[in-house]
Amino acid sequence: MLPLKIAVSKCLLGANVRYNAKVLNNLPLLAISSKAIHFLDFCPEVEAGLGVPRDPIDLHLCDGKVKVLRKKDLADLTEQILRAVDNFSLYVDYIDAAIVKERSPSCGLKVAVYKKGKIERYEPGLWARSLIKRYKVPIVEHENITDKDSLSFFLIAVYAYKNYRAGSIRGLDGFEKLAKLRNRSIDNLFLNPLPPPSIKELAFIEEQLTKNREWCKERDILFSPPKELLIEREL
Repeated sequence: MLPLKIAVSKCLLGANVRYNAKVLNNLPLLAISSKAIHFLDFCPEVEAGLGVPRDPIDLHLCDGKVKVLRKKDLADLTEQILRAVDNFSLYVDYIDAAIVKERSPSCGLKVAVYKKGKIERYEPGLWARSLIKRYKVPIVEHENITDKDSLSFFLIAVYAYKNYRAGSIRGLDGFEKLAKLRNRSIDNLFLNPLPPPSIKELAFIEEQLTKNREWCKERDILFSPPKELLIEREL
């Protein structure tokens, strides 16, 4: 199996790129076998030339448009960051998934958008928005995969979705059952696979799958990582 190609916020791999120059510790992604995943690490703000450390930024609604403004002086940095984001899309033809830093104005999936000093709504940051539009793959915020079960299930969902897009049915039975249980389409489930199946969901799926002995022998492909995706050490 070819390595999964996953875009990731650079700070989640321990790089010193955060606005406050604080390096994140205890990162589960660092424990994943490099044979299983090829990470494409990216920090939109550093690529935009904002430096480390740097003044924090926020999303603001200005004249009906969402803009990136620097906190201290409300300088508009939107175009500067968008150019960096566009460069990523220009040089990266495809990814299988993305893991992004929560609440980041560049990377987060649910970021506060301010209007006249108050939160108006929540929406993806500039890079996250581009990833969603350009690649249409599973994307998750880091805080949702800090435990081993959630991380493993997300990786297996990405692996199954890769097969699904390639026209293969391998590993899909359980996901089809899970989508039905959650009253969602299988496409929607793959793009938003978390949380992992509950005990009740697993029991129902297992009951359904026992009707197919061949699949039952392979069910671990869905609910625990195959050898290529095994985490090298305990998180």
